[in-house]
Amino acid sequence: MRPSAANTGNRPAVTLTTDRLALRPTTPADAQRAFEIQSDWDVTRMLRMAQFPPDPDDMTGWFGEHRQEWIAGTAFRFAIERRGRMIGLVDLDEIDGEEGELGYWLEKPSWGQGYAFEAAQAVVSFAFEQLGSRG
Repeated sequence: MRPSAANTGNRPAVTLTTDRLALRPTTPADAQRAFEIQSDWDVTRMLRMAQFPPDPDDMTGWFGEHRQEWIAGTAFRFAIERRGRMIGLVDLDEIDGEEGELGYWLEKPSWGQGYAFEAAQAVVSFAFEQLGSRG
């Protein structure tokens, strides 16, 4: 994992790279692509808090909150990109002190290729190395 940083207020935004993926903080512009991915029932049925079919306004609102969550340290959400295209999302959320939850979802054509594992490894390393999480 090779991190790089950009400033987002009090907490730097970090882009993580792996051998095949780039993980960057989400932006409101990602909401449309996320809507497309979650419009697939096979993707959304695996998610604990997602509705089906997704609502574009809810998706836009949720992505609009991500920067503030990052700054507050309550969630760190990364768009997973493969060759410049967003294929999913990996995040640490529900952060309380030194603990949080890891979650991810990917477009169906990206399943079975190890991308979720690769992205999760990078975010777990980020949590331990840069956030000081304990597990």
